[in-house]
Amino acid sequence: MLCMTVNGQITYGLKAGINYSTIGGGSAKEADEVNALIGPHGGAFAQYKFRDNIAVQGELLGSYQGANAKVSRMVGTTMVDVDQNFKLAYILLPVMVQFYPMPNLRLEWGPQIGYNMTKDILITANVRLEGDLQRYEQRMDDLHKWDFALNAGMGYEFTESWAAVFRYSHGFTSLDKTGEYDFQNRVISLSAEYRF
Repeated sequence: MLCMTVNGQITYGLKAGINYSTIGGGSAKEADEVNALIGPHGGAFAQYKFRDNIAVQGELLGSYQGANAKVSRMVGTTMVDVDQNFKLAYILLPVMVQFYPMPNLRLEWGPQIGYNMTKDILITANVRLEGDLQRYEQRMDDLHKWDFALNAGMGYEFTESWAAVFRYSHGFTSLDKTGEYDFQNRVISLSAEYRF
């Protein structure tokens, strides 16, 4: 966290880290295989401490997240393999309520709004018919621009400037706004924070 104190209550900082992201929802449960995506995140934050053990922290982050879902189905006598690549770039605005059960240890939870900057995702279909393999590609552009999630996590402040934060984000908005698919964001993140 990069932070500066105003009247001993408000601090500011920077944070960056890594995401381990995947997808949930009804369509993800029907997939034969879901592979997680590793990606970075980073941005700035401001923390306001009401008391020594209670604070609120707002953040503005850029985040690269998503997953890969594979489905194989027999359609008549034809085998169809569908590969859906969710590679998504978000601007995130989490607001976290923080409780300090110990001076350096904090528990946190709160809502998050995300804006999806990704235009589309790639869907690939491999069709095997009588020994011949044909490949088809399609771009799915009916993506929800806004995403709502709830976050929970914990952090440890090693010094007045440096902290490590572990967080889980559970998305509730389907990525596909047509309603044909139900894919939702699931993200585990590990961050380093530096306060000014």
